[in-house]
This record gives sequence, C-alpha cells and structure tokens, in this order.
Amino acid sequence: MLSVYVCDDSQHFAEELRSRITNIDTAEKYRISIITAADKLRATLAGGIRPDILFMDVEFGEDNGIEVARELFAGEKTQIVFITNYVDYCSDVYEAEHAYFIRKPVTDEHLSRALEICCRRLERADDKVCFKFKNGIVCFNRHDILFFVSNYRKITVHADSGLTEFYSTISDIKEIVGERFIQCHKSFLVNLDRVSTMERDKFILDSGEHVPISRGMSEAVREAFFKYLRKE
Repeated sequence: MLSVYVCDDSQHFAEELRSRITNIDTAEKYRISIITAADKLRATLAGGIRPDILFMDVEFGEDNGIEVARELFAGEKTQIVFITNYVDYCSDVYEAEHAYFIRKPVTDEHLSRALEICCRRLERADDKVCFKFKNGIVCFNRHDILFFVSNYRKITVHADSGLTEFYSTISDIKEIVGERFIQCHKSFLVNLDRVSTMERDKFILDSGEHVPISRGMSEAVREAFFKYLRKE
C-alpha cells in the first residue's frame, strides 16, 4: 500500500483533491493522508515518516513549495507532484526533483496520469538487477544504470555509482536487463529511462553523457525509442 500526501494551504482544496484521488480506479492501492501546513509537514518528516507520493502546492502559505521539496526530500524516493495556479513556475520546478507538474485547474486526467507515473517511478526505485561473473555477483538498481559498453568480452557498466567491469557479452546482458534497455551500437546498450535527448547519431543522457547510435541501427533504435515513449 502506498501513502499519498496532499500538501496545500487551502483545506478546502486539499479535501477536494483527496476525494478525487480516492475515486481514481487504482486508488484502492493507496493510503491517503492530508497535510495542509508546512510546519505539520516538517513535523511529520521529523518523525521519520516519508510519504511515497506528495502533491505539493508551489505557493504554500509563506513558503515556496519548490524550496520546501528541495530542502526536505533531497535524495529521498518520495515522488513529488507540483501543483500551481501560475505558469511562471513551469521552469522553477526543475530546481527540485519531481515526477509531474500540474497547472490548476486540476483535472481527473491529470491526477490519474500523475499517479501512474509516480507508481512506475517507485517500482523502478526498488527494481534491482544482478549479474553473475567468475568472481561473484554484482547488483544495481536498474534505474541507476546509464549504459553498458562491451570491449570484446569485457563489459563496463556506467552507473550513478561509477564504473564496474566484469566479463560477459552484450547479448547476455540484454536478456537480463529487459526492454527498457536497447542496443544502439554493436558495443553499447543504453537505458532509455535515462535518455534526455535523442539526436541522429547519439543519445544524450540525463547525466550529460553521450551514447552513440550506429548508422545501421538508427532506424530500429528510433522506432524502439518512440515505442518506449508511448508507454510512458
């Protein structure tokens, strides 16, 4: 069961949002809690409680919801959905890690989409993948992996934690990691979850690193990437 907190300085809006969330088809999976003041949010977190999903009003009383999220949730797995009346905040929200941004008026479609994305991100946060090799076994959170590079039978894993090397093949790795990873070059396997931009001859990842796309694979890679985007 997931905990969903609604953090807004309007009690009326918070209760309305709570009611609408509970009416979404998948809401039976969630435990809904309402938080309507910044001091109460901080007190809750001070007690060691972390919501799975947080709907955060950007204009939060005397506080800025973006700054509150950045201060209290840095490094946490809590999925944040920012809500605001003002389009001016569309750029500012990227100063804090978040899953979704909704501009009021909030529609049921927005809420449903936000919850779906948050739930998928939470699943990925706990999604581990392990590789066996001669000297043992190494495990990663699947989302933390950026890409794999093959040099003959040596595989180098580029991940948020750094570089890891072991002996295997790209074909064996593909069978383990699943469809979110695609081979875009004979020596490269990229995690589509981490792609920020696709260009004609390369992917640009959210880490800033570039992964090449070979000319012979470019059409198949483009189709696979667009198929992945349609699922998001």
